[in-house]
Amino acid sequence: MAATGWGPLTVVVCLTVVVLALDDPGAGGRSATAAGKGAGTGVTSSTGPAGRIRGYPDVRGAGPGGLVTGGSAQAPGPARTAAGGPSTTAPRPPTTAAPHPVPPATTSSTTTTSGPPPPNPLAAIPLGVFTGASGLSGAAEVAAFGAATGTHPRDAADYLPGGNGWAQLDGSAGNLASTLQMWHQSGLRLVLAVPIIPTAKGVPVATLQAGAAGSYNSYFTTLARTLVAGGEGNAILRPGWEFDGSWYPWAVSDATSAGWFAAYFRNIVTSMRSVPGAQFLFDWNPSGQDISGKGWTIDQAYPGDASVDLVGIDVFDETWQTPQTPQVCWNSLLTGVDELDWLAAFGAAHNKPLTIPEWAETVRSDGHGLGDDPSFVVEMAFWILSHDVAFTVYFNADESDGTHNLSGGDFPQALGTFRKLFG
Repeated sequence: MAATGWGPLTVVVCLTVVVLALDDPGAGGRSATAAGKGAGTGVTSSTGPAGRIRGYPDVRGAGPGGLVTGGSAQAPGPARTAAGGPSTTAPRPPTTAAPHPVPPATTSSTTTTSGPPPPNPLAAIPLGVFTGASGLSGAAEVAAFGAATGTHPRDAADYLPGGNGWAQLDGSAGNLASTLQMWHQSGLRLVLAVPIIPTAKGVPVATLQAGAAGSYNSYFTTLARTLVAGGEGNAILRPGWEFDGSWYPWAVSDATSAGWFAAYFRNIVTSMRSVPGAQFLFDWNPSGQDISGKGWTIDQAYPGDASVDLVGIDVFDETWQTPQTPQVCWNSLLTGVDELDWLAAFGAAHNKPLTIPEWAETVRSDGHGLGDDPSFVVEMAFWILSHDVAFTVYFNADESDGTHNLSGGDFPQALGTFRKLFG
């Protein structure tokens, strides 16, 4: 859960003390991928982003321990539109919000008294990481991320294998035991993405409709037993993550399939909670995809408050709006359809803590990533501190959709800011 008792002034003062001094945002101070925050705010739309197939074993393969923990080879997903191509309707232009400036490292008004610096409020909110590490090296890679960023991750994100049928997914083949043991011994809390329609040789072996009817309940009971036996009965689970995109087999495409997804999610939760020792938290996790005009609403895929513990979306520093400036990008991520403002309102309406299960800086080969963008880190920090955020996970793996590794050399300014804010 997010720390309480931090007012806006407290947040600003703490961030002013710890943030790395950077160039004036209005003057640029970032990579050539995009202009500075002070650029114009006129917005037009271009084609939408390619879908992310993050961690799905059909394109990445399972690690030696059984979980999908490695490999950067990833087939590009279909375009994030109903038909798989560029959107035929322009997205709602984001409203223009004043950016949070990157404050100087020290100020005379905050450094006149002696004594230890104020505690970092961000340290109260669990930080996790997905490193893309293969098999049993996962915990070591999390530690390496902590050393590179000056942080102390408390959570580790991973993905269950969904590309080899039910036996690999639920662990009944014995493939998950060694990796679960590694995560348990690490002391890190596991944030685990759960495929809900596995495939075999690339062909789905399940359907949302059958899942809604309860046909697969036994598989998820088995999965719960596998996780409890592996010491991960308190894992945070993301069943059918990013269901509002078009890139996974469990993609929702209309109001009917939205209803099936919601019912299937309920069945999964009921089945897994029935296992002795299960203390899972279930995170309902759309991607933030704009589904307006597609014949269904995100609410139609909501399983109901009794089956959901957390609600979250994934946030990557990329935009298809023009001009491609940090401010335009952030306003789109903030106020776009089913984006951060929506998440905050939805969580408040349903009394659910918020999560950001994947977020990252982004360089893309098609130019739609914002590159080395310290302002994105600052905006994320302010947003996290000002909302009821239970945890966040930085997606520190380079995939074919883009580069995200903070310490890989592509994001020196963002890395410095991340260290100051989250370290």
